[in-house]
Amino acid sequence: MNYPDGTVIETAPDRSTLLADWTRIRIPFVPTDIHYLEDSQIRYKHGMGLEIYDPTPIWMQSREGKRDLYKAAEMRFFTDYTTEKTDADLRYNALLDNFTEWYIARLGLDDPAMIDELVPSKNEFGRARPDYVETKRRNVDGTQRRFLRDRTFVYPRGLTSPELPFVDADGDDE
Repeated sequence: MNYPDGTVIETAPDRSTLLADWTRIRIPFVPTDIHYLEDSQIRYKHGMGLEIYDPTPIWMQSREGKRDLYKAAEMRFFTDYTTEKTDADLRYNALLDNFTEWYIARLGLDDPAMIDELVPSKNEFGRARPDYVETKRRNVDGTQRRFLRDRTFVYPRGLTSPELPFVDADGDDE
């Protein structure tokens, strides 16, 4: 299998050897985590060969500045990973933690200086939040905590699947 420029990606003596360590993804694919595929490569059949899926998000392709990038990323995150649910309040810090992990993985950041520069602060995250998402405060164990009103994750955290051999018993890919 080759990149479009002819660089060899992988070779194998036969098809069964090539596919032995691959995981087939079936539709509908329900992710067990928001960002575990950051080190994965997705290939799909195209004609007689395999193409490599380019996971560069559309929201990264056109941006004017950091605030526009945050807004576009947050809108995508809210749309894909959260949903409205009456009487379900999503803890703001849980949302921010999951967004931050997802955002770092999507940007491919591993340099701490770049992470500090490109990852929105808690205040910046709040300013970029979509207008239709309401917050509220609630007393939890004597401390005021922020929640998103009537919102929850689309997929429950900690979900596991026997079809994902690269995810260990703890639910991570390491």
